[in-house]
Amino acid sequence: MKKLLLLIIGLAGMNAAIAQCNAYFTTSQSSICNGGQETYTDLSSGGIGPFTYNWNFGANAVPATSALQNPPVVTYTQPGVKTVSLSYHSAGGFGCTSTYTTTITVNANPVATFTSTAPQCVGNGVNFTNTGSSGPGVTYNWNFGANATPSVSTAQSPSGVVFSASGPQLITFAVDNGFCTTVDTMTIHISATPSASFASNAPACMRGPVTFTNTGSVGGGLTYLWNFGVAAVPATSTSPVPPPVSYTSPGVKNITFAITNVATGCTSVATGQITIYQDPAASFTSNAPQCTGNNVNFTNTGSNGPGITYSWNFGADATPATSVAESPSNVTYSTAGPKLITFTVDNGYCTTTDTTTIHINQSPSASFTSTAPQCTGLPVNFTNTGTPPPGVTYLWNFGPGAVPATSVLQNPAGVTFSIPGSQPVSLTITETATGCTSTVTQYININASPSASFTSNAPQCNGSQVNFTNTGSSGPGITYNWSFGVNATPQNSGAESPSGIVYSSPGPKLVTFSVTNGSCVTVDTATIIIDTTPVASFTSTAPKCQGDSVAFTNTGSMIGVTYNWNFGPNGHPATSSAQNPTGVSFSASGVQSISLTVTDPVSGCNATTVQYITINPTPSASFFSNAPVCAGTSVSFTNTGSSGQGLTYSWDFGAGSTPQISSTESPTGITYSNGGKKLVTFTIDNGMCSATDTASIAVDSLPIVLAGNDTTICASDSVQIGGTPIAGYKYSWFPSSAVNNAHLANPEAKPIAPITTYIVTATSPAGCVNSDTVIVTMLAPLVANAGPPVTICRNDSVQIGAMPVNGKNFVWSPGTGLSDSTIATPYAKPDSTKIYTLTVSGWGCTPAKSKVTVTVNQLPVLIPLQEDTIAAGQQVQLTASGGLEYSWMPVTGLSNPQVNNPFASPDSTTRYVVWVTDVQGCVNTDTLIVNVMKSNYWAPTAFTPNGDGRDDIFYIHGQFQQFDFGVYSRWGEQIFHTNNPTQGWDGTSQASGEKMPDGAYIYYVKGKLSDGTTVSKQDMVNLIR
Repeated sequence: MKKLLLLIIGLAGMNAAIAQCNAYFTTSQSSICNGGQETYTDLSSGGIGPFTYNWNFGANAVPATSALQNPPVVTYTQPGVKTVSLSYHSAGGFGCTSTYTTTITVNANPVATFTSTAPQCVGNGVNFTNTGSSGPGVTYNWNFGANATPSVSTAQSPSGVVFSASGPQLITFAVDNGFCTTVDTMTIHISATPSASFASNAPACMRGPVTFTNTGSVGGGLTYLWNFGVAAVPATSTSPVPPPVSYTSPGVKNITFAITNVATGCTSVATGQITIYQDPAASFTSNAPQCTGNNVNFTNTGSNGPGITYSWNFGADATPATSVAESPSNVTYSTAGPKLITFTVDNGYCTTTDTTTIHINQSPSASFTSTAPQCTGLPVNFTNTGTPPPGVTYLWNFGPGAVPATSVLQNPAGVTFSIPGSQPVSLTITETATGCTSTVTQYININASPSASFTSNAPQCNGSQVNFTNTGSSGPGITYNWSFGVNATPQNSGAESPSGIVYSSPGPKLVTFSVTNGSCVTVDTATIIIDTTPVASFTSTAPKCQGDSVAFTNTGSMIGVTYNWNFGPNGHPATSSAQNPTGVSFSASGVQSISLTVTDPVSGCNATTVQYITINPTPSASFFSNAPVCAGTSVSFTNTGSSGQGLTYSWDFGAGSTPQISSTESPTGITYSNGGKKLVTFTIDNGMCSATDTASIAVDSLPIVLAGNDTTICASDSVQIGGTPIAGYKYSWFPSSAVNNAHLANPEAKPIAPITTYIVTATSPAGCVNSDTVIVTMLAPLVANAGPPVTICRNDSVQIGAMPVNGKNFVWSPGTGLSDSTIATPYAKPDSTKIYTLTVSGWGCTPAKSKVTVTVNQLPVLIPLQEDTIAAGQQVQLTASGGLEYSWMPVTGLSNPQVNNPFASPDSTTRYVVWVTDVQGCVNTDTLIVNVMKSNYWAPTAFTPNGDGRDDIFYIHGQFQQFDFGVYSRWGEQIFHTNNPTQGWDGTSQASGEKMPDGAYIYYVKGKLSDGTTVSKQDMVNLIR
């Protein structure tokens, strides 16, 4: 609370010299801000002149000293409490010296600086950030100007301030630390935002066109961005006058139009909706092209349904010419050529028209001639005498028994008929481009031909007899003629069915057979095959060992033949049909008989050869072991095959073995690093042959055991350890007392020690054992200690909580009144009684909470003390209330400084301070001034026109007969004037009514008092709001 000190200064001149000196002076202000000005006024008395003065204004004063009676204005360059003294010396008479000392407080100025997010656009929020003083007791006052919303703020760093006008904006920022105020000003720039609006010719159909018109800002320096909504073509535009727009789908379309000022980046966006109606779909199909006179049918493939109408125009020479049916049919054309079809569909809002040109074609002309009559089986030639190519196709149908039965040639030749008599032949000519056709049918005469056909016992091998049998016409009047081909004996025959024909060379033989009935001749030809006898011979890889593979290679005929091998009673396999058989083994040693028969499967011709090979004896290889065993356990192998002099041994023990190989007959001590099937290979060699035995042995894998990942838990918590159980495994945990079940794969661990190492042992069904470990760390429980309840007076503070524990997080709630809500022992300074809750949290554990009550006793409620004025020698009763104990200072002039209502009779103006203590021991304080008048008029050194009813008006007090009173600024501008002694200055400009700012103002008063004393004085008064 700011205290107002009004000091009444008696300024009456003294007419009588006082022998004793009394040094005294007043200050214009009891406290000032750093860099502010202080005025000191000498009120010393007594002694006989001449007088000398020695002022010392304290540390950091400018000037530091003065010898003037009323020194100039003093400025302080550093804050603090300054001791000011005046030494007053009288040189006349007996001489005397007096020193008066007092203190003033020079308060530090707060720092007022700030930043902002300007420049911004009109309508966009601007954020301001205080970069100066902050903290308890600091208040802020922002003025953003008349165009801002809000126009003022008391926030430390206000945000979201919006300006309605562009241009420079003056920002004023005042920071008050309770004693002094510092003001910073800054001009920010607000850029103009363009205006975005538009119009269109919508609603419209999908095909449009929809035209959009910019009705907003235009001109240079602007960019435009249109978004015409879903299915628009084009979808966007950057032109101020966009092109016409169409839509590919109907509905309500959201339109966005943005205008941006390129220089400032300010953007205005306008949005709106338009309606686009569905265009009906107009499309159709037809069975065109058609020929003249044929029916053309049209089918609507577009929109249909209630409310839709149709309109058809079929073009030139159509019957009918138009139609309103949805899918009209049976439309004919009397002329050929292109026909333009127009189809219009109307849905009540929009109309769509489809046009298509169909083609009507002219039919071709069909006629022909032939070389008939002819014999059955002999060729007949046909000639088209109708429409010639190009552009047409032909389809001939020669009737039953014709070969071919049909033809697509223009002039087909070589057509034979198997049925004699009158045969119908038809020709259909089709225009390729149009599909139009014309058909003609004629009859031709076909004579019967004899039948010529035969069979034989071919194929035969060369040198064998071939017999031929007539299977065609036979009987009286029939004659025959045979020709048997190359190297035949005989070469020709006139018999009906000749036999005993022999061929001296293999290969195909062309046989010709002619039958004549007197009118027609029929010839049949056939090729018979005379086969070649194959060659049989071979080689082999023998000699070989008993049981080893022998490969045989055919060196005789290789193409078109089959093979039959016989390897004898000891061969495995005993036979083969391969050309070059391999992998043949023999179960006995010695000379073996091998035969090969080569057969031509087509002709049945064959040849056989026999050869002999030698098979050497082979040793026997076999073994057994002590497997199965667990991985890491020794395996022993024992040879159970051939043994003795001249034999060598070779072992390969398979993957993961140690050692990998051995040449010992029966090796032992073999180990495997992992489980599974292990392929062991054992070879015995007798110098000529070797034998190998392979076998898989089982090595049981060590069980897969997982104790889990090391983990940390909270106190008294449990955690599941281990892994997924495997069927058939047995599990054992140590320590068993710290798990819920020591025979589970994944028990619940309940440790009792801060660090516990668990060991799990797993045994597989095969008896193999493996183990793993996991460490479980258990944290200590969280503890929250908010401390004991405490009681304080308002404005006092107290430390709460307890000493912190490292690694823990502390949060107090509420944070109001705390020096720091995130430490263990903050200072609490609430305005009223509060319960604070401390929450302590740590690594993943349940937070701990504790509460403490801080009881706040309010300060005694004081009725403000009122200033009073008395004459010298009088007394006045001072009254304070609201407490149990009272203490007044200074005690000078008081009847009793320990009561609430002492009498005061000071010799001079005195400032009294009272301390009031209530029943809770809380102390409040207040001050008052008792002014002692020593002249007939007086004026205060300061006033506070803040409307609180106290010292709102600056009066000149006294009994005036004549009165002239004026107030001026430091620059000499008159602010107030009156000749009425009952009228005072209220702190405003008399001319404009404007409130004047805080500061010192010069006043003068001239006149005559009621006792005839003339008054003429100029001084300064401080205006404090």
